[in-house]
Parts: sequence; C-alpha cells; structure tokens
Amino acid sequence: MTQSGRLVAGRGSTLRQVFLGERGIRAGWSVLLFVAIFQVLETGAIAALSHLVSLKPTGPIPATLALIRESCEVLVVLAATWVMARIEKRRLFSGRITTSRE
Repeated sequence: MTQSGRLVAGRGSTLRQVFLGERGIRAGWSVLLFVAIFQVLETGAIAALSHLVSLKPTGPIPATLALIRESCEVLVVLAATWVMARIEKRRLFSGRITTSRE
C-alpha cells in the first residue's frame, strides 16, 4: 500500500501476492479467467451462429444442428485454452500436472 491508501503492483506488493504465485497466475484466478474467456467467446460464437442457422427449432433438435452446436462448443473450448496458454506462457496442451517422483 502507498501512503494514500492505494494498492500498487510492485515486486512484493499485496496485489502481486494475491494474483501471482511462484509458478505464475494462481490456480483459482486462472480458472476464473478461463471461465470468463470461455463465456465471452461462447457468447460471440452463439451470436454469429444464430445469424446462420435457427438455434431454437420447433420439435426435436435435428442431428445436423446438434453437430454444429457441439462443434462450435469444442472450438470455443480450444480457443479459450489457446488464449490461456498464451497468457500463462505455456504450450497449448502442456497442462499443469507435474510429477515429482524420487
């Protein structure tokens, strides 16, 4: 904190300790950021897709519409994963699982 009561993002500051750990962004904030990125991308994808096809069919959902919607979801998840990989400076499918066998 500075003398005026504001938080400063310095080397040992409170903000840095809250958001960053030894290995980068803390896991909880990383998940929250992923969900936010996913929601933004999904909203955009649904808006774009709704201009191409009717997303609220009457009666049972046709197989082609289900395939289009699920494919769109997979692409949104991959895009959000790619964005998070860039933010965390990791490879796309590196994951965070590490083993420490002795």
